[in-house]
Amino acid sequence: MIHGKTLHWLLDTGASFSVISESEAHALGISIDKDLVNISDPTGGTAKVRTAVADELAIGDVHIRNAGFLVLSDTQEPMSDWQFGERGVIGLPLVIALQFIDWHSDGKFQIRGPHRSTNARPNLCFDGFNLVTRAQFQDQDSDGQGLDLILDTGNQSNTQLWRRFSADFASLLKQHGTPSRQRISAVGGSNVRETLRIPELLIQIGGLKAWLRPARVYDAPIGDETHHGLVGMDVLSQAAEVRIDFNTMRLDLFR
Repeated sequence: MIHGKTLHWLLDTGASFSVISESEAHALGISIDKDLVNISDPTGGTAKVRTAVADELAIGDVHIRNAGFLVLSDTQEPMSDWQFGERGVIGLPLVIALQFIDWHSDGKFQIRGPHRSTNARPNLCFDGFNLVTRAQFQDQDSDGQGLDLILDTGNQSNTQLWRRFSADFASLLKQHGTPSRQRISAVGGSNVRETLRIPELLIQIGGLKAWLRPARVYDAPIGDETHHGLVGMDVLSQAAEVRIDFNTMRLDLFR
């Protein structure tokens, strides 16, 4: 809620900043700075944005003061596809303030749950503005290798694999990869990118074995050379329960 108005915004651990549309900011009484700045998105696109600060934002019983936003035009994706009350994204700086996030496939959603002491090792870390988790992948040519994947709850389409995956699993791609093309949309617009398509891959993440069907491996300008890729909702939705705990730096997925 902002200024007494209830909103339904995307919670996006893959977004370095929170985002709001111009019309949504005006309707909520949030002042927008006049200066335009250029930003780059993860797909290689660019966009002009302005900035704004909401004096207070409430998510459940969590109240956050002076919440910063990038302001997009209503004609820019994804705002152009959303209605009023939906034209906002809660990015990682605000997500961290929730401390604990737990959601179930039946729709139950909980934040700031009781602190759970655990002997399990952390499997989340911060790499700059990225929230990274460690997954495991096995194929017939290896005994198992860790994958460093950016955790991206805002990615509603497919998990992406990047150049580091191509380097570490070159023989797999040579044997099973076929050239393909995929359209990707972000704040900088929509672009068709070249990929290598693998019919299916099995990874273990957060204690859950999950399928990528298909798996898509992207070249530049998508992604980076540091991480193996990003994991999106196509994987997280295979769990009956998803738990992200910033107190223990754990991601746990349950059947």
